Amino acid sequence: MCERKTSVVVNDRQYKINHGSVKKMKMCERKTSIVVNGRRYKISHGSVKKMKMCERKTSIVVNGRRYKTIKSACKAYHTPYSIYNLRLSRGWDRIDAIVTPVQQGKQCVDHLGNHYDSVTHMCEAYGIDRNTFYRKKRKNIPIEKILMP
Repeated sequence: MCERKTSVVVNDRQYKINHGSVKKMKMCERKTSIVVNGRRYKISHGSVKKMKMCERKTSIVVNGRRYKTIKSACKAYHTPYSIYNLRLSRGWDRIDAIVTPVQQGKQCVDHLGNHYDSVTHMCEAYGIDRNTFYRKKRKNIPIEKILMP
């Protein structure tokens, strides 16, 4: 059974609702309606102060090892939970979203063949602002001309 809870604060009073009882939540221009156990409740837009969804407490098996929560599995694989959620929103599989390593900054090579850890480091070496570099690059100016003093 899912231990997920939803809490809604209306007029400075907090209401806790079990995840299974919330069927539909609809945001309109100025009205919010929520369906709980088949009953629809309308709440004016200004009275809703905070809506909080807590983490779903389910166990997950990743590469043969069981983790109590998804957050603990993400922590074991050094994947931030926000990256996990982003990957899920893009249609990734749950296991792949956890196991796939997060890409670090890509290496950069200038027109002379020198390697840098990042574009920022290359721009620092040439004394050019990084935003200026990207702005000129978007205008399809060759890297040689961008990096020339």
